Amino acid sequence: MRLLYVLCATLSPDELIDKCMFQNDSLCGTSQNKIYQLGHTQHNLWVANSIFLAGQNRQVKKFMAYKQIWLLDNYIQPMLALPGEIRKQQQIENAAEQLSEVCVIS
Repeated sequence: MRLLYVLCATLSPDELIDKCMFQNDSLCGTSQNKIYQLGHTQHNLWVANSIFLAGQNRQVKKFMAYKQIWLLDNYIQPMLALPGEIRKQQQIENAAEQLSEVCVIS
């Protein structure tokens, strides 16, 4: 879970918003988000040609429109919950290790 947290923090939407992710309710329609090919929308958005992410330059071929609830449900709330889950997992692992040292079956 720690690796997942680090990966999600590295790929933070903060690095993508207004480059290839745009909060735009009208582009989403009834969905919480929608993916578009570049040039396949009538809306005037300034989409970056490339982004620098995790130490690499990446070409942008698609962009995503999202509603704020999508970001909340799929990034913000999970990222707030993950540290607690990581602590619980560490506590379980520590307890299991202590138990294995105490309990010897022969």
